[in-house]
Amino acid sequence: MSYVATGFWLGVTFGRLILGFPAARYGEKLMVLIYIIIALGLQFIFWFVPSIPVSAVSATLIGFFIGPIFPCAVALATQVLPRHLHVSVIGFIAAFGKSLCGWGG
Repeated sequence: MSYVATGFWLGVTFGRLILGFPAARYGEKLMVLIYIIIALGLQFIFWFVPSIPVSAVSATLIGFFIGPIFPCAVALATQVLPRHLHVSVIGFIAAFGKSLCGWGG
């Protein structure tokens, strides 16, 4: 089962490398919404299909589609917030996001 966790984190890594380009091209808000919907569908497959190989592939794809959400959120924060708040707010977003990674695991 450790391969499933490794697949998830490899999915996150490759998702950030690959899916950032469509997000920059078509807009972060739209693409994040699409990524969340796809990841939610994959999560339902993970929950309700009683097969370990299907669950492993689903977990990897979930990681792939949620990988670019954090970088897109940072990019959106720089577009929405005033320039003088960028350093402190992006630092807060990064710290808060990192603190959530430890929950539940």
